[in-house]
Amino acid sequence: MAGNLTELIPDLVTESPDISFQDTKSIMRVFDNYFEVKIPRDEITNNVSVGLALRHVLVHNGGVVDRKCLRQIAHSTPRSFRITVEHDQELRFATEEVEALGDSMIAYVERIAKLVDVAVSDEGATETQEG
Repeated sequence: MAGNLTELIPDLVTESPDISFQDTKSIMRVFDNYFEVKIPRDEITNNVSVGLALRHVLVHNGGVVDRKCLRQIAHSTPRSFRITVEHDQELRFATEEVEALGDSMIAYVERIAKLVDVAVSDEGATETQEG
């Protein structure tokens, strides 16, 4: 059963109507609510948080940093990605920055996958012991 559940988890999570992956706060809430998984708020998470906020600026604000973005990333420390972001700054990215952010995103997703795997495995082990 645990193997089948593990295969179904991505569809169950992404197809639920009350789930958002727009920012790390929402992502953390989803995994806490659904799997009782606590994602650490560390440099990796903060890098991803800033990356998602700046992506929003690029897509929805013409690449110009606004106060909403600054509020969203204000507590995203420590971080190694875009340590300084200023109001009205026009965003430009060097290839190295994008690659570094990509590395943080991969580490973030891999960590979440491991945490969920442990949570699901522990749940299955508990059910087996009780049954």
